[in-house]
Amino acid sequence: IARFPTPTWRNRGLSIPRFNDLRDFREHLCYPRNMFYNHPRVTARPLKHEEIMGQDLYIRKSITIDAPIDIVWDILTNPDHTQKYMYGTRVDSDWNVGSHVHWVGESEGEKVVYVKGEVVKIEQEKHLAFTVISAGNQYDDTPNNYTTVTYDLTSEGDKTILNLTQGDFADADHGEERYMETNSSWDQSLAKLKEVAES
Repeated sequence: IARFPTPTWRNRGLSIPRFNDLRDFREHLCYPRNMFYNHPRVTARPLKHEEIMGQDLYIRKSITIDAPIDIVWDILTNPDHTQKYMYGTRVDSDWNVGSHVHWVGESEGEKVVYVKGEVVKIEQEKHLAFTVISAGNQYDDTPNNYTTVTYDLTSEGDKTILNLTQGDFADADHGEERYMETNSSWDQSLAKLKEVAES
């Protein structure tokens, strides 16, 4: 099995998890297998099966970040920052509607696209929506297996409120399981993003 590289983290002493194989990052946005950050400020309980039956399967999160909106936007879209909280991967996109969004890392000295999608909508420093799917072979590359991630940013004084959604998992293969895992995983990733933005 190919090994996901473990980069050296020089910036601000941030703790980044290590991975056993290529699936680990691919599935962070699509079906993460509990590859969570160990962050004391976050607790997350996966939802039970009966709690999501009959509901749309959209993840909804909100976090207040003690940083101005332009800084938060840059951290969300700049590959030099995404690698600090997205498992060492750099986001590759020109952020135009219809353009690709690739999350790129390295394995055995080669660049690897772990998660792919495309830009759906963008309003500078306000709103960003893009699709995601594992770039591996975990799921068929069909529309039902793509989910859409949205970021909505609003200012509150010198702080920024980031609202995140991801879905719909309802029609995706293994949708309920992917929803529950991804729901918990975003708590951990947003905590790390907040740490990066406020440091």
